[in-house]
Amino acid sequence: MSQPRLTAALAVLILAGVSARAADSCIDCHRRAVLPLDREHDYAQWEKSAHGKAGVSCHGCHGGDPTRTGPNAHKGLLPSSDPASPIYFSKVPETCGTCHAEELQAFRKSAHHKELMRSGKGPNCVTCHGSMANEILTPKQLETTCSLCHRKPMGARPALMALNNASAAVERLGAQVLGSSADSPETKETHAQLARERAELLRDWHTFALKGALEKAQLLTKKAVAASRALTARDAGREK
Repeated sequence: MSQPRLTAALAVLILAGVSARAADSCIDCHRRAVLPLDREHDYAQWEKSAHGKAGVSCHGCHGGDPTRTGPNAHKGLLPSSDPASPIYFSKVPETCGTCHAEELQAFRKSAHHKELMRSGKGPNCVTCHGSMANEILTPKQLETTCSLCHRKPMGARPALMALNNASAAVERLGAQVLGSSADSPETKETHAQLARERAELLRDWHTFALKGALEKAQLLTKKAVAASRALTARDAGREK
């Protein structure tokens, strides 16, 4: 999803979430409930998550009716072990994809998705992000996660390190552009283009074509560093 569209979507969700919190029986009940320790997550974890902050409530993933109270609120709610449930293991990507459409489109191209559809045992969104997208794995954690199925290194750790480096380089360039004394439309456009390339790289990461991701991330870092150095030189020239 492009950054403007994602920002607009989150804004709508946040505004909806403000009113939802006041009238959402899921929230009213579960904020007081003491759940068994073996539950995947609880209200406190949801509240701190990106979904909680954006106002995406329980029914957005689990189903149910937040306008009702008591047992009626659970009408139509199915356990995750039921193949008809939106949080059944192999259906999780489609459920997440109702908001994260571009990531789902990329994931459908991956070998992971093919295995998930074939056997029901391939990784899904929760494997890396947790139940409510409340975590992003570090490169080392990702390598460990991949090793649970793969018997040899898949290149996940260096690829994710390169992706993180590229993201940081683009962010530093953006901060530098804002603080620069050289009002250069060319540099601003360069940063905007690199930001678009980063967004595409983050989306395409979900195909898990790790070699290609590594190469693209390294190239993006080089471009951002080169643009940063050029801007520094221009600023220095203006100060003389």
